Amino acid sequence: MQNTGGIKMSFKELIKSKGFTQEKLGAIVHKSHTTIYSWCKGICEPDCKSIILLAKALDVSVEQIVKVFAKVGD
Repeated sequence: MQNTGGIKMSFKELIKSKGFTQEKLGAIVHKSHTTIYSWCKGICEPDCKSIILLAKALDVSVEQIVKVFAKVGD
């Protein structure tokens, strides 16, 4: 996961830093932009298959994606 001065990057920030919109990322991982929005807002979290697709699309490790959604500290 990317870190900026010790501050954990949010999923929304990660998407933006990779040059994606919620709509474009949703198309790549076969989810609606509403689902991506829900992940960004913390309303729900991606399933295992989606985490793998997100990692590939965003060019980060699966572990980095999991850490973005983890509720515990680093």
